[in-house]
Amino acid sequence: MSTNQINCIVMNKVKLLSWLVGILVLLNVAILFFVVGRPPMFPNGPHLPEHGGPKRLIIEKLHFDQIQKQAYEKLIRAHRSKIDSLDREIRFCKNELYGLLQDNPTDAVAKNKLIAKLGQLQTQIEQTHFEHFADIKKLCHPDQISDYNALTTELAALFSHPPKPKHD
Repeated sequence: MSTNQINCIVMNKVKLLSWLVGILVLLNVAILFFVVGRPPMFPNGPHLPEHGGPKRLIIEKLHFDQIQKQAYEKLIRAHRSKIDSLDREIRFCKNELYGLLQDNPTDAVAKNKLIAKLGQLQTQIEQTHFEHFADIKKLCHPDQISDYNALTTELAALFSHPPKPKHD
């Protein structure tokens, strides 16, 4: 084989590899655009407005005026504080619960108490959410109640977490 033939083969392989790299780069850009470029969605629920999430959606759907927005901000801060506190308690209980797995045999009484406590905490979270939306209703003027009632049909989808991927 001559040097020219070898150079030609090498050049063809370099061209082929260059084309393949270019195609892979374009595919990666397309995938990134598809994943990042889409607006957030909730299963069977509405698109949330960009920047502001549920808060902005609620303000827009209920047509809050400036005074209502300020009162709503206060409700959000109080609600977030309660939820954060309950979330911390849940994390603590889960750490205690899963720490029991180190014991042999596992303390069934302690396990059952921690599971019951987790159930109570989750109940408190749901009660806190419900009360939060009852408080939002109190902010509404009579002409906003129909919008509020329409919003209540979306609440479960709006605030439920998307399904997590299945794993072992």
